[in-house]
Amino acid sequence: MIEAYWSSISGRKSVGVALARFVVIVSIAGVGLVSLSSLLSSRWWVADTFSFFRQEIFVLSICLAVGVVLLGPSPLRLALVGFLVVFNGVQLLPAGGGAGLGRLDNVNRFRVLSSNVYSNNATRELLAGVLTEVDPDIVALQEVVGPWRQYADALQGYPYSSGDIVPGTGGENSIRLLSRYPMSVEPVGIDMHPVARKFGGGQAIRALVKLPFGSEVVVYAIHPPTPRGYQAWVFRNEYLTAIGRAADSEPDDLPVIIVGDWNTPPWSPVFQRVIGQSAKLISLDNLFWPEATRIFSVIVGLFIGTPIDRVVTSRNFVNAGLRMGPEFGSDHRPVFVDLSLNHPSVQSGPK
Repeated sequence: MIEAYWSSISGRKSVGVALARFVVIVSIAGVGLVSLSSLLSSRWWVADTFSFFRQEIFVLSICLAVGVVLLGPSPLRLALVGFLVVFNGVQLLPAGGGAGLGRLDNVNRFRVLSSNVYSNNATRELLAGVLTEVDPDIVALQEVVGPWRQYADALQGYPYSSGDIVPGTGGENSIRLLSRYPMSVEPVGIDMHPVARKFGGGQAIRALVKLPFGSEVVVYAIHPPTPRGYQAWVFRNEYLTAIGRAADSEPDDLPVIIVGDWNTPPWSPVFQRVIGQSAKLISLDNLFWPEATRIFSVIVGLFIGTPIDRVVTSRNFVNAGLRMGPEFGSDHRPVFVDLSLNHPSVQSGPK
């Protein structure tokens, strides 16, 4: 009887192990297909969508590797999961990330913040607390629609606002650029596609900001649409390509900042193309593992999401690294960075 009991336990254990191995094998196949689809992400919008989850795919690859070891490794399964870990780890390396770090000059130091406020966020009053705590000099806001328009334009401490000077789809622009310092504002020459209304996005703004220490900088405030379909994906790529070209066309002695919700992780081919092919631009995303800025959920205090909000600059700047601001009810975390100019005496007029 005892032998029969242990035999039944052993049988159930064997079935459980076999089932677990089957699940792992199927998962390896699924993760492998998703991983290899990145090779097509410059031409297929579905494959590019997976780049939003590149960190999660890498973590899943590690979990599969652990599972293979625990369930009794076979050379083939070990080779497959080893390949997935290495392949997805390499995919995490962004273009131009982590560059420009250095000691800032306090004389010509200033702070730039970007935040997608989330159009349905009803806790508007909390944004003022964020700005008081972070104390930025230049603020780029996205999804400023409905009641957010009046609220954003009435924020204390920022006498200069892009307002609706730059019209977007429907005659109103969902991007707001606020500044403590005088600025002249104009739209970037991008024809807004109708998908921008459906999937978000705002008319890009170019501002020439006169800093108090005598220098001028160009700030591009951007928000391309979310690539939730083929047309939106194509337009997002065209939008970012146009922004990259506009920034590259600025005079070399005129410092450039591109700030906003890019709706693009650093591992997307369009982002790597815009940054990688530019002799001028550097991304302030941290190397390998940038923090999530678009949040899908919070698990045990960890923000689960993808990094799509960022600041990109020309090489005229030294930066102290991209940092996260406090939450205020949005599904995006504010990002900000301290910058100083390498050559603060430079002055340039508008293009």
